Amino acid sequence: MRKQFYSILFILGAFSTQAQIKFGLGFGYVHPLGDIPNFAKGGFSGYSEFGIGVSEKTDFLFRYQTDILYGADTLLEGDNIANTRISTFAFNSRFFLSDIDNSFRPFLGFGIGFTNINQDRIGFVVDRSGTEVKGIKGKTNFSIRPSVGLLFENWLIIDASYLNAGEIKKNSISDLSITIGYLFTL
Repeated sequence: MRKQFYSILFILGAFSTQAQIKFGLGFGYVHPLGDIPNFAKGGFSGYSEFGIGVSEKTDFLFRYQTDILYGADTLLEGDNIANTRISTFAFNSRFFLSDIDNSFRPFLGFGIGFTNINQDRIGFVVDRSGTEVKGIKGKTNFSIRPSVGLLFENWLIIDASYLNAGEIKKNSISDLSITIGYLFTL
């Protein structure tokens, strides 16, 4: 895995005369979407990213993001369910809509990768429609993560991203995270 990572960075850097190494960290709020609200509430999101800026308007980054959704306090019927952890490792691209001379730089992004979904305890509930909703234990799916945001100098003032991690046991797995971060450029 390490060899592929360095190979991709070398290839991207070789084709760009303006390549800059970039490293970012951030944190924020995550809101569950799809079927996850049946057994989890909002929570914490944190990420780290590493890659290169191949031009003034384009970045290619590897991003690791963890979203921790807190278990629902009281469910309609049944047991409480533990926190859900959604970890994504993705290859992201970010396209800035304005030039580097502008302090405020809106951007669009898109990530493709893999997401691991886990819960500490497994339980089940029966919702109003009589459908059994089961907990999730260590399942990995292909995922996409489109995003939109605003960069002010090196601060990622807002980075709103939607995660679609497919389905597990007929339950759709997705969330919306809103984060603040800092992008270091070397």
